Amino acid sequence: GTRTLDQRERVSGFGPYVRDEMAFAADRYRLTLGARADYVRFRVDDHLITATNPDDSGERNLHAISPLVGFVARLNATHSAYANLSTAFETPTATELANKPDGSAGINPNLEPQYATTGEVGFKGIVSGRVRYDAAVFTTRVKDELVPFEVPGGGGRRYYRNAGSTRRRGGELGLAASLGMTTLGASYSYSDFNF
Repeated sequence: GTRTLDQRERVSGFGPYVRDEMAFAADRYRLTLGARADYVRFRVDDHLITATNPDDSGERNLHAISPLVGFVARLNATHSAYANLSTAFETPTATELANKPDGSAGINPNLEPQYATTGEVGFKGIVSGRVRYDAAVFTTRVKDELVPFEVPGGGGRRYYRNAGSTRRRGGELGLAASLGMTTLGASYSYSDFNF
């Protein structure tokens, strides 16, 4: 059929990070601090320029700093408690940015990255030298989550937009027992997701 799109898409990025772990109180407590700085550049060179099809070349630069903090407390020789708080930055993919709902070429200027913040608290340890356990609860809030949709008459092609926000909460419990050369394990997960 007739050519409707001819473009070269280039994506480049870098994400330097720093992370350090500090132990104190005779190694009973550990604190982890870190941050990542992401910079992603999307560039499109349009090669299908006619009198009725303008040059849709362009670029977008997306960037964010994502910090994290974690804490572990050793309650005794075989049990510990931990807490983590972290953030994340996720850009749309080149395909998600290139699929513009109006069918034109170039980069979708309305599609933004999504940002997530996650908190987790848990306990883990060993009971009687044979039974390992791990219990945790978590919550994640995502702002501007990337969601697919279809346009009527779009031939089943998927496009993307940002949702307002989503929330995920849940808990996990895991148990494992060593019986000689055999290990038996069981786990349970609970999830409560809100879009």
